[in-house]
Amino acid sequence: MKDSSLLFVSILFMCIQVSAQQERILVSGQILNDSIPLENIHIINKTSKKAVISGKKGIFKIRVKENDELFISSLQFKDKITIIKDINIKTLKLIIKLEKSINTLDEVTVIKTKSTAENLGLPNADKKPLNKIEGNLNAHTKSNLPISVLATLLNKRGGINDLIYIVSGKRKKDRKLNQLLQRDAFEKNQLLKVQGIRAYLSDSFFIETLKIPSQNIDDFIMYCISQKTSAAYLNKSELEAIEFMILHSEGYLKELKDEK
Repeated sequence: MKDSSLLFVSILFMCIQVSAQQERILVSGQILNDSIPLENIHIINKTSKKAVISGKKGIFKIRVKENDELFISSLQFKDKITIIKDINIKTLKLIIKLEKSINTLDEVTVIKTKSTAENLGLPNADKKPLNKIEGNLNAHTKSNLPISVLATLLNKRGGINDLIYIVSGKRKKDRKLNQLLQRDAFEKNQLLKVQGIRAYLSDSFFIETLKIPSQNIDDFIMYCISQKTSAAYLNKSELEAIEFMILHSEGYLKELKDEK
């Protein structure tokens, strides 16, 4: 009976140990280049698919367990992969040193200048001026043909001009052209979003961490942007954008596989 109790306690102790090894614990880390602390560096746990960004003095905190794979990414420094070891778990500390990338660009500051109208404080000075087609549509009534005929018969201001604009087919043509312009503007805006995301995330993040083929990176970002909740994540912090893309990478890869 005594031996059975001892065996039970031993098994229970082993189970607790195994469970403890499987649980992730919070460790503190620091990102350095030589001895200089680095802020705003992305640290991504590829195993748990969680990410953090280093703060002041290069300090960060992340939950890990032994053998977790951390991917460290920054434009100015070479990407690095670090495997969590037993010593990191025991000391709850992690020091990661990065090497400066050779192909770095000098920082360029872009200053948006105000127009003369803005400087003078004129009303609606900050609004984008209408193009010719928008001006045409804005200058005429949006009423249908019967209403325009009635306005003409009642000799209301603009009635005859609106009627001619509609009957000649010019309004229909301008509306169609305006739709095309809006679509082009939307596509251009989407492209700028893609370029913006790629500006602060290296290609290796997409290729090595998310397993996205290099030729599909732009398409994957567009896939993320098209998600209903994308604005709530991609327009906020870099960390939330990274976690959002990690979350949707599996769905994209599945769709890519199904297409093939």
